[in-house]
Amino acid sequence: MKTYVLYNKLSNNGKGQTTAEQLKTHWANRELTFVNARELDDYAGFFAGLQPDDEVCVCGGDGTLNYLINHVDCDSLTNKIFYFPAGSGNDFWTDLGKKPGDAPAQINRYIKNLPTVTVKGKTSKFINGVGYGIDGYCCEEGDRLREKSDKPINYTSIAIKGLLFRYKPTNAEVIVDGKTYTFQKAWLAPTMKGRFYGGGMMATPQQDRLAADRKVTCMVMNGAGKLRTLMDFPTIFKGEHVKIFEDANDYRYLYLFKKDGRGNDLALSSKYEQEVGSSKAMKKQTVPLIRLGEMYLIAAECMAESNPAEAIKLLRDLKKHRGYYAADAGVADGSTADAIKTYVKNEMRKETYAEGQFWFFLKRTNSPVPD
Repeated sequence: MKTYVLYNKLSNNGKGQTTAEQLKTHWANRELTFVNARELDDYAGFFAGLQPDDEVCVCGGDGTLNYLINHVDCDSLTNKIFYFPAGSGNDFWTDLGKKPGDAPAQINRYIKNLPTVTVKGKTSKFINGVGYGIDGYCCEEGDRLREKSDKPINYTSIAIKGLLFRYKPTNAEVIVDGKTYTFQKAWLAPTMKGRFYGGGMMATPQQDRLAADRKVTCMVMNGAGKLRTLMDFPTIFKGEHVKIFEDANDYRYLYLFKKDGRGNDLALSSKYEQEVGSSKAMKKQTVPLIRLGEMYLIAAECMAESNPAEAIKLLRDLKKHRGYYAADAGVADGSTADAIKTYVKNEMRKETYAEGQFWFFLKRTNSPVPD
């Protein structure tokens, strides 16, 4: 058995080989054979010539992974394929919940059955997301700057300058499951296989790249002017641009909030309004100590790893009783344990809104406090 380290020398602004050699600290018990991918005459032939028990660790960034999935028949690969991030863009690694310096991860299941995009007659697979809008402009500008200099590319700076001075939003037509949606002044319209793209933007926080139904998620950012878009842009990096109530029919939104009465697009909590003398007074003055919905969420959290199918069913039952009419109630088939726990957290936030209870949930699960 041989262990090949296939690295991109130009990744991470020319530091790809140095980063790849850090594998020696993780795999000290393996005899490693380093191969510069850019010197291969036949990239696909390299994989085709592997012995059955050989393994390969691909080192590079997201661009290196995209090259792999579009030049090798990954669906037919039987050798163990690992990945170790050695690039300037590592959204795939971040989506796996990994950090810089973590040990290599086997990725065979992540590089199979991938979605495709067709642009100007050319069809390509994508592993993270495919973007339209200002992110496309950022890629073009980044490539242009890279041709002129070997300095690191600051995509955040490019995006801010584009928002303020150069990029003009356009109208977008998005077709999802055969239904056409039209958006005015679209700034972003990525279609996502994972949650992250564009150097750390969490465009689709609920997307699960291993979902059994293989669905992708399209996110559109549109309608606002330059300054408002610039103000909202940083929230995408934490996934906080997605509203807590993703469905306007959610009963918890319809009946526990009200408009401010002054024509402003603001929602104020009416959860504890008192209506003395009204038939609803007793109900509105009652503070729940325990509720059935919370029991569903506790049970779903407990079964996230031991019985994910039952956990998914519980989440769907709860959401359907809260006004979600889609067949899956917004909970994907085959959701992983981590995805289920994220669903639980989001629903707990809705169930206990304005009660102060969500704080204790965050403490118990060691979760960051959302803005």
